Amino acid sequence: MSRFSPGLVSGLKQIEKQFLASYGNPATQSTYTFASSNLGAASASREVFVVLAWTSSVTRNLTSISINGVTATLGTIFRHSTYLGAAVAWATVPSGTTGDIVVTMNGNVTSAAISVYRVVNRPVIGATHSAADNKVMAFGTSVVMSSIAVSAKGFTLGVLVPYSAITGTSVSGLSLVTDADTVADYANNFVSNPIQAAGSSGTPTWTWTSNALAMGAAWSFS
Repeated sequence: MSRFSPGLVSGLKQIEKQFLASYGNPATQSTYTFASSNLGAASASREVFVVLAWTSSVTRNLTSISINGVTATLGTIFRHSTYLGAAVAWATVPSGTTGDIVVTMNGNVTSAAISVYRVVNRPVIGATHSAADNKVMAFGTSVVMSSIAVSAKGFTLGVLVPYSAITGTSVSGLSLVTDADTVADYANNFVSNPIQAAGSSGTPTWTWTSNALAMGAAWSFS
């Protein structure tokens, strides 16, 4: 189910952010095609954001993401050792309500999952993130990240990537809410906050009930 953030008026246009869907694939491979992904309603100013989580038994990196045939801009990529990775990508995709999202790695990984968002009427379409951070819990039941800022009329996207089965996941800080718990190898917790009325900062924090290696990552956009 999609989650809609009505946003704020920028000039005469309303900034909107909408969680659309999430998808997971537990197969070991280097290219993941999430066919006919939900892209939301078409708009000349529509940007589609993709948050990616992956697990691996060897060191791998993200090569590219394409959205309905458009090569996406890659934001800061976070990795923990050989096991965990997270990234965000975005592209202006004005037409089509569905389309393939293709994730290409530089070698086989053991799973991949994505969360998809529709954003329209950003003040600067295509602008990169204003802040980004990650934090790893080597073996425990929480990840407490450093403070991260988000500007007025901005928003934050994030993900918790575990390397073993966890349950009871919750998130707090920066008005973040869970959009999806998407199972690839394990349940990745994708989160975001509404369009912000005023600039603020906060500490994204995930908790769960069983000891695990996990990494949290977050990116703020304006």
